[in-house]
Amino acid sequence: MGSLWTIAVVVLVNIHLAMDIHRWVSITHIAVWGSIIMYACMVVLDSIPVFPNYWTIYHLAKFWIAILLITVVALLPRFVFKVVNHIFWPSDIQIAADEILNRQRKHLSSKQDDSPS
Repeated sequence: MGSLWTIAVVVLVNIHLAMDIHRWVSITHIAVWGSIIMYACMVVLDSIPVFPNYWTIYHLAKFWIAILLITVVALLPRFVFKVVNHIFWPSDIQIAADEILNRQRKHLSSKQDDSPS
């Protein structure tokens, strides 16, 4: 049971961090995805028959489904909060970004209307 929660926490914390990052640069990708990959490597090493943890539950589908469900259920309130906050109380930066996107869409649609059929 401890393995289930530690793997779920590693994935959950990294995805939660990824939700809050505004500017993705190479070091950010390395830190976020690298830690998940490194932990996955440790799971693979624990699954080698020679090592003492071989008979753990890593090979069960229920184990991996539980990790997925734990991650989704734990992230759902944060995701809903961010969406509701963005829709009803947007920041000035979000308003400006939406305005820029709307201008780009109008510009692209006017180009498509002007092109010969």
